[in-house]
Amino acid sequence: MDDWIAIGEAVLPIFALIALGGVLKYLPLLDAKGWAAMDRVVYWVLFPALLFASVARADLAGVSLGFMAGGMIATVLVMTFLLFLIARAMKTARPARSSLVMGGIRFNTFLGVAIAEQALGETGITLAAICIAIMVPTVNVISVWTLQRGTPGGGLLRTVGALLQNPLILACVFGAVVNLSGVEPEPVLMTGVDLLGQAALPLGLIAVGAGLAFETLRRHRDLLLVGITAKMLVQPTLGFALLYLTGLDDAALVVAVLWLALPAAPSSYVMARTLGGDAPLMAALLTSQVIVSVITLPLLLGLLS
Repeated sequence: MDDWIAIGEAVLPIFALIALGGVLKYLPLLDAKGWAAMDRVVYWVLFPALLFASVARADLAGVSLGFMAGGMIATVLVMTFLLFLIARAMKTARPARSSLVMGGIRFNTFLGVAIAEQALGETGITLAAICIAIMVPTVNVISVWTLQRGTPGGGLLRTVGALLQNPLILACVFGAVVNLSGVEPEPVLMTGVDLLGQAALPLGLIAVGAGLAFETLRRHRDLLLVGITAKMLVQPTLGFALLYLTGLDDAALVVAVLWLALPAAPSSYVMARTLGGDAPLMAALLTSQVIVSVITLPLLLGLLS
């Protein structure tokens, strides 16, 4: 019982900040351009600072990176295949099929890092950074392939170029370089980086709440049910089975399975809108998954603990 109370106390503030963002969006504080600017600051400045500092100081010796990466990537590939089969069986149009796949495999980085940090402290942030390095390239390549499959050009080279410029990936890479070099980072510099990183999670979670679109939930009920079940139940269950067999240590197993159970990222809506997916379905999946995750993520943490 005490474990469940501790999990609730850790996760409740996270979802409270998301709810705060949902309320603030309707107040005359920021317009759409203001919220978009905040998203960019968090994504390009604050969050990379948090990840860089964590990876630069982390003890990576005890993490089975190969097993962790292999298990997570295999899980996502299997889920992509299953969702395609389900979408074709439901005779879903190509744009909706692409959005359904993205809703089943993409993840909300801000929420994942926040929960990992609350559950495991600095170790959680380090493991979350590893998940980002593994999963960002994987899900972006699959997403572009599903969106532009069969269209001229395909966009794969643009995707690879974007990944090489992704600030989260670059922050993880630079942090790993500093870590493996054995050079002690300049204390004054790291203090500034730490201050930036401290602002990343609260502002990122508020931005998640501001991006919810409740008006979209009345549509696509069958596809919403498939997308929620696949992301919140099937994928973490499959991931746990595969990762457990690899013999991951407890902390890495918890964060990896948590990552596979996260609701999809707001960037999925932008991709669906600009690359030919079903944008209204994507917005509905994003919103419904965040709502359901209020229940599923604490339950998952309780079961894994």
